[in-house]
Amino acid sequence: MNSSGKNVLHVVAWYPTKRNALDGVWILRHIESLTPYCTNSVLHIQVNPTGKFKLYRNSGPRLKQIVLDIPVRNWRVAEVLTTVLLLCSLMLTSRGRKADLLNVHIAYPLLIHYHLWKRLVTKPLIMTEHWSGYHFNFGIKDIRALNRIRRIHFQHIPVIAVSDALLLDIKNFSHNNSIEGFVVPNVVNAEVFKRNNAEERHREAKRFFMVSYWKWPKDPFTLLEAFREVVRKKPHYTLRLGGNGPQMEEIQRRIIDYSLQDHVSLLGTLNSDAIAAELNDADAFLHSSAYETFSVVTAEALSCGTPVIISANGGVRELVHPDNGILLSENSVKSWIEAFRRFESMSFDRNRISIEAKKKFSETNVGEKYWNVLKRYLPQ
Repeated sequence: MNSSGKNVLHVVAWYPTKRNALDGVWILRHIESLTPYCTNSVLHIQVNPTGKFKLYRNSGPRLKQIVLDIPVRNWRVAEVLTTVLLLCSLMLTSRGRKADLLNVHIAYPLLIHYHLWKRLVTKPLIMTEHWSGYHFNFGIKDIRALNRIRRIHFQHIPVIAVSDALLLDIKNFSHNNSIEGFVVPNVVNAEVFKRNNAEERHREAKRFFMVSYWKWPKDPFTLLEAFREVVRKKPHYTLRLGGNGPQMEEIQRRIIDYSLQDHVSLLGTLNSDAIAAELNDADAFLHSSAYETFSVVTAEALSCGTPVIISANGGVRELVHPDNGILLSENSVKSWIEAFRRFESMSFDRNRISIEAKKKFSETNVGEKYWNVLKRYLPQ
């Protein structure tokens, strides 16, 4: 039900498709949280310089998707094509004309040429950012390329970030502290990620769980090395590890090298229901990473009432505190061993953890917070 009568067009760089149902699913959840307040339409424009040609198109009443893989590996070409597809879609279709507000999710490369076309599209515009790329300068060393991306953030576009840490990263990256910014956290599906077992655990043999798409900046290797030391004194400790990704081959090798075959179980790719079941059955969720802008899986763990042991990098400092977990001062073997030792003597109110997380991350609460930001920029 649209209580305001307003139409918001969400222009996205990542979004689930039939060929990749998980791509940008957190953006989908953000948008869906606005359903009670406005009519949402989605324009998904994505150009990937992969070195081969492939076109994916999909269209529905409130969704248009164009995902184009191009036979070059040049991001300047991808930027131009992105701009052309975006402008044509905005100016030549009813979606752009009917919108009261444009909400661009992931500024680069969608807004790389905004300074050239902003007078052609006069709708109010706000951007939402989810990307850790700002913290690492997008992996780019060319100062001219960086300055081209920084230019986006001098166009007086308000920014919604999923954490204070990401908002600070954007300001530091762009060298613009005057950005008008807001923080709206990611959404957790409260129907899936919830406390299912009311009994507190007092078992001596601890069971830990970790899951991710295993790709840098995730760092499972430091944790595995620490776990090798821990199980020498605590042989009944077990670790269940889910997910896949580029690091999986090295993860498997480390498990063998560290003689952890009897202590670490590889679960492979898990759907949301399976992850929630693992979280409910775990004594703690573990997350080792060089950086996180938010960490949706951490919010999901807390929503299940599961304590979290995590390296304190980026936005996770805003999620984890002494009543719901342990923040490591540094992501080192020594710190992880000390965290396991501390966890042994700690107790947590899992029901309270779950209730607190639901207040922060449920679709209802995030949607209200999100809408309160958007309506500032909607025409009256």
